[in-house]
Amino acid sequence: MKKLYTLIFVFAIASLQASAQRPQNEFQIFGGGGIPISLQSGVSTTGFSGETGIGFTAFVSRSIGIHFGVGVGTLHKEVNVDALRTVTYGSIDANGYVRDLHTTLFDYRETLRTSTHLSVPLMLQFQPNRHGFYAMGGVRMIFLASRNASYDVSVAALHNEAFYHQPGNWAIADIGTFPGNSVSRNFEFPQPTTMLTLEMGWKWRIGENVFLYTGAFLDYGLNDLARDIRQPLSNFTLPETLQNLTVLQYTDRVSPTVVGIKLRLAFAHSDGQRQRGGHGMRGHCPPPTRGSGNQNVIFNMPR
Repeated sequence: MKKLYTLIFVFAIASLQASAQRPQNEFQIFGGGGIPISLQSGVSTTGFSGETGIGFTAFVSRSIGIHFGVGVGTLHKEVNVDALRTVTYGSIDANGYVRDLHTTLFDYRETLRTSTHLSVPLMLQFQPNRHGFYAMGGVRMIFLASRNASYDVSVAALHNEAFYHQPGNWAIADIGTFPGNSVSRNFEFPQPTTMLTLEMGWKWRIGENVFLYTGAFLDYGLNDLARDIRQPLSNFTLPETLQNLTVLQYTDRVSPTVVGIKLRLAFAHSDGQRQRGGHGMRGHCPPPTRGSGNQNVIFNMPR
């Protein structure tokens, strides 16, 4: 029984020491911005994404913390495709003949603009030391405040060619090049939109319990912001088709990808239990003096 009490005492002291070694939890004020990029060949992207908010990081070990928070931001993204090509197989012309219609849209542009949106990050934070290198990764949930976003679509010109299949060869008819059009409309934003996020950089100590994070981030959208309104490219046989032009389905995957920089001002603090465990015992348990017999009190327990 004496050994059991000894093990319990040693385990309690070890737990208090481990708790004292954990970094202090942090309250953060953050802000940042970046530019959309495209991972698709032949597609260029411009625009801006910005966000600011508050967060809290609870450290569960010396190197690992759980970060969550809330922020507000906006996104403006413009996509440009120099020559957007599509083929409509088996279409019927005005004389009833079957053909494959090859359409090329020149200088296709789409611009997506969101109003103020809420961002809810949930991330793991890794830091080998209390300050220095850090890395964070997780997800961000995006909720649009008004559920409405706007888009602009424009095409400089379109060109159509018809391929008629005949025994042994193809007959090609040049239908012509037609002037383009531009359309501006609103659409309902999908709720929520999920983004994977990765951030890494350097954590600077600028005060007793004050730190400054300077880092770079990458956000990758898991879904297309305009997925519910995209239409396939087909049947651009007449210029009137462009009068009701909508956001086009020009690739199998259209997702917002943003790279940028982020700053975090962090204020560290400890909970009361950790402070009592790290300092209170020394204040209330004076060391035993020689000959007092106090050093045997813990172990002389009744059987």
